[in-house]
Amino acid sequence: MIKTYTPSHFEIFDKCPKQYYYRYIQKLFLPQKDDFTELGNNIHALIRYYLQGDNIEHLLKNTSSEVLTHWNNIKSHPIMGLESIALEWGFDCHLNDNNWLRGQIDAVFYDKNNSKYIIADWKSGKNIPENPPSAFQCMIYLYAFFNAQKDLGLNFSHNDLEFQYIHTLNNSLSPSPVVYSQKKEEIYKKNFIEIISKIEKLEIMPQIKQCKDKKCTYSALC
Repeated sequence: MIKTYTPSHFEIFDKCPKQYYYRYIQKLFLPQKDDFTELGNNIHALIRYYLQGDNIEHLLKNTSSEVLTHWNNIKSHPIMGLESIALEWGFDCHLNDNNWLRGQIDAVFYDKNNSKYIIADWKSGKNIPENPPSAFQCMIYLYAFFNAQKDLGLNFSHNDLEFQYIHTLNNSLSPSPVVYSQKKEEIYKKNFIEIISKIEKLEIMPQIKQCKDKKCTYSALC
């Protein structure tokens, strides 16, 4: 049986196996409030339309002042002047046996001057990981794009690829890029397989003495 894992699968399991059990094994999808979802979606759409060459003037005239503030900042970011290789690139990347990694990358750029491919993930809120190199999103995106290069007609080495969270409102909040390497690929793959091995053993609800996530959607069930 083919099993597919996203960054959210790994992030939730790493944070709380019990939360993972409720969401992905019992499939209890409870409503979650996210004030930044609509804002983020609108900004992502503007960036995508702009980078694919569409005229967005009519969109700018009918959008909110908050979205415009983000747009006026991100449009001047240096990365927007680079060649875009892929936009909202969805992938299914084979990991091992019947296990696959799935996700969608916001954008990939090519920096010709530095011979670098840059995976960009737009962030409009405060949800940028404190330690990007250890973020599962970062690890999975780097691993997947590198291993898909032949399918995309590209040819580059590990060190030619990097991942960067880019804040759409404040450039100073954007952390340093994470440069890929062969060593990272080996570590990432090992980590993915180890986590999946633990997930596969999660047949009954794990016992958690004290929940660390006070805002957990499933707190009422614990």
